[in-house]
Amino acid sequence: MSLAIDDCVYVPSLRVYGIIEDIGEGEETFYTVTFPWDFIEDTDFLISYLVKLESPYFPKGSIITGLKGARAYNFTTDKAIMEVINTGDGRRILVKVLQHSGGFRYVGEVYWVNPMWFRHVQSPSNFIR
Repeated sequence: MSLAIDDCVYVPSLRVYGIIEDIGEGEETFYTVTFPWDFIEDTDFLISYLVKLESPYFPKGSIITGLKGARAYNFTTDKAIMEVINTGDGRRILVKVLQHSGGFRYVGEVYWVNPMWFRHVQSPSNFIR
């Protein structure tokens, strides 16, 4: 998993998304992740935690969408609903766009993407596969 400062990531232990602010090396790699102010009630500032990140796993057939605020890709963003059609080598997955708020021109397109930029969504039954 290759992550960089300013990447949007999911922290499973806290069940929240954040932005990497710093990367620490040692026996294991740890990341300083900053979360939005509304992560904790009655707080009006950013909150940072030192965390060890887990790589997300999406089995074939998973319905996913891009992380809100992530800037990794142009079309496979939080505006798209996609199906995982190939799990690749673990560092990449092949996704097919099922729905896109940018219009029908993206529907049916397939892209190889890094799973770090995505999250599961409920599996709606009204998509054309």
